[in-house]
Amino acid sequence: MRHEPGGGNPVDEGVEKSSDLMSVAEDNSVAFFNILRLYARLGQSIADVTFGQGVFWKKVDQLNYHVLPTDIATGINFRNLPYEDECLDVVVLDPPYRYTPKKNKRFLGIDERYGLQASAPSRTQGVVKLYVEGMKEAARVLRVGGFLIVKCQDTIQDGANIWVHCDLIREGETLGYACRDLVVVTNAHPPQTRWDRQRHFRKAHSYFLVFRKGGHFPFGIPSMEKRDALCQHFRTRPLECEDHGAKCQEIVCCECGETLEEKKMKSRPRSRSKSSGDGGA
Repeated sequence: MRHEPGGGNPVDEGVEKSSDLMSVAEDNSVAFFNILRLYARLGQSIADVTFGQGVFWKKVDQLNYHVLPTDIATGINFRNLPYEDECLDVVVLDPPYRYTPKKNKRFLGIDERYGLQASAPSRTQGVVKLYVEGMKEAARVLRVGGFLIVKCQDTIQDGANIWVHCDLIREGETLGYACRDLVVVTNAHPPQTRWDRQRHFRKAHSYFLVFRKGGHFPFGIPSMEKRDALCQHFRTRPLECEDHGAKCQEIVCCECGETLEEKKMKSRPRSRSKSSGDGGA
């Protein structure tokens, strides 16, 4: 642990240097895996509030975290989450980031694939508003020092580029976030455009924005722990499994002997009671 000159807030010492921790990735799952590798820790509570098919999680061992997967299909709107205030370590937000003009009759299959018919924002401003509402709710449920991971993409509207990622960074600052990092995800096969003539470069990339609630510096004991040291607090041991024999393993704490699952149960975030504000709606 080191401190900023002049006795400022403590600063994370990060992880061991690695050549694959880059700000550019060719796949969402690779980018997301590296973000968790750099900013999350074993046993933390991570709410993916737009989980969908779970494509971000393809390379992540979810057993290492307490993952809360929800989306509109499960009846959970990310603008009204069923969690108590300041109970989560990480929130993942990936709402639809293409707007659907009301007169649009082409490429409806693409619109359906992105789930736009359910929310139906008709202008980019509506898309940004959707994001901001989700970011505001995430600020409520995140602990101070917790991380919000946002997936977004810039777009073109009325012949002009709309830099959505810049808008979200500015909006995030007004909500008390600091944008700690950014990963660009490239796409060799971007979605079709509905226009017959092209006047701008097609958007063949998107972004992961990594926000921290409360500012650039970590807060609280978990965020100030050195990541490598924290990982050394856990070890694996063979687990007798009826399905796989002795091939399975479980993660246990070196200090107390509790399994990671037992620690998750103790720190599991509680849901809001129906009497806490909106009557459970």
